[in-house]
Amino acid sequence: MSRFKKLIGRLGREEQGAMAIETAIVAPVLILMAVGSFQISSMVARQSELQSAVAEAAAIGLASPPENQSDLDTVSGIMQASADLEEDDVTVTLSYRCGSNSTRVSDPSTCAAGVKVWTYMTVTLEAPYSPFWTKLGVGSDVDLTVDRTVQIS
Repeated sequence: MSRFKKLIGRLGREEQGAMAIETAIVAPVLILMAVGSFQISSMVARQSELQSAVAEAAAIGLASPPENQSDLDTVSGIMQASADLEEDDVTVTLSYRCGSNSTRVSDPSTCAAGVKVWTYMTVTLEAPYSPFWTKLGVGSDVDLTVDRTVQIS
């Protein structure tokens, strides 16, 4: 038993190679943290880009309220170009509120005659984000979604 204690004591005092072992343990952790930080910042930047595009759509809706499907398609096209999205990733719709009702309807003709009809434009942007680590089989894509509804009249 005393030989074993001496061996353990001698190994505990040995310092050669300690730096290589510490580096082998710490370096991969630091590399993973750096890659993760970069990917998270890229995801936050993409979300911010989508929010800016939706704010642009709201400004367009307020400056020149869309009145028909052609106008909505134009706003959708601007969003696709602005945020580098596919057609399926952008939804622009109109909804209406009859007088002081708390709910909105999709058809303004359902409002009673003589009641003020308020128009709302809703823009939804959906963009999948694929972090690097999904290529390594870890985790899955992140769906970034931004909704904005603005009263245009």
